[in-house]
Amino acid sequence: MGRRRKKSFDKYDMKDYEAKKLMWVESFQTYTHYFNKCKELIDKLKIQKENLNEYIKNQDKDDLLFYKSMIDGVVHYYNSKLFIYKKKLFHDLTFIYKKLNDEVYKINCFEDFKKLMTKYIKISQILENNKKNISQTINWVKDDKLNCIKSIEEYIFKSLEYHNKLIKHLHDILQLESNFHS
Repeated sequence: MGRRRKKSFDKYDMKDYEAKKLMWVESFQTYTHYFNKCKELIDKLKIQKENLNEYIKNQDKDDLLFYKSMIDGVVHYYNSKLFIYKKKLFHDLTFIYKKLNDEVYKINCFEDFKKLMTKYIKISQILENNKKNISQTINWVKDDKLNCIKSIEEYIFKSLEYHNKLIKHLHDILQLESNFHS
């Protein structure tokens, strides 16, 4: 019988909810770092387009228009992609928040991530205390999607891991685009 692969989030499977929060905040900060770098690279491409006349001297007007439209297309495409990535991240974080809370709350900015983590710690500690008091696992059954705190932890970890891979990949592509157009 083959060995069963351990899920990557298991290495963070610890009772210390503050440690998990710190790990997730660090992961979110990594996302934010790459997000900001992507915005900087897009801005750099815009500047490159504006300075194209200096870079390409003695070119036909048609060539200059072609290069400018190429950069315009790249800027528009990656600006849209960056916006969609951010929107999807906030959608996933809002989904997690809804599982932790009955109130309706939409996460739509980077600062709201801390609220999510604070709510996670509060509920995790309540569940841990209840578990000790009644000697049984307390499960949530809400929409049959996430039914316990372990599932939420796994979902948070996987969501952050997924979004970090997406934004890092986008950053790498933008770096190549910027190098190509410089």
